[in-house]
Amino acid sequence: MLGNVALERRILERTYDGVMNVYGYGDELTQSGATRPVEKQLHTKIPCGLSASGQADTTQTDASADVDQRYIVFCAPEIEAPPGCRVVITQYGVTRDYTCSGMPNVYPTHQELTVLLEDRA
Repeated sequence: MLGNVALERRILERTYDGVMNVYGYGDELTQSGATRPVEKQLHTKIPCGLSASGQADTTQTDASADVDQRYIVFCAPEIEAPPGCRVVITQYGVTRDYTCSGMPNVYPTHQELTVLLEDRA
């Protein structure tokens, strides 16, 4: 099986049990002629897989606990998800927002995006 990239990709994509929407920022022209940054949807309902990467870091404050958890998202290699973009993933009936925190590792069969879940417990 190794060496047949198309077949390997199809097999890998069959393991994806989530979907993601990717949002980035672009400039929008206002009525006054100025530009302002606005969030734009880059991709919709992209099949993906989400896997935890290590332990969560928790910082306790008087009001809440801040939880920082890194994850790896597996998806098709042609999907563009620039650093800093927002990624919304639904997997196993749970939807959460993540921030893409770096450049992806791209392979012929897939890519791996590092994303950060910043949540309050």
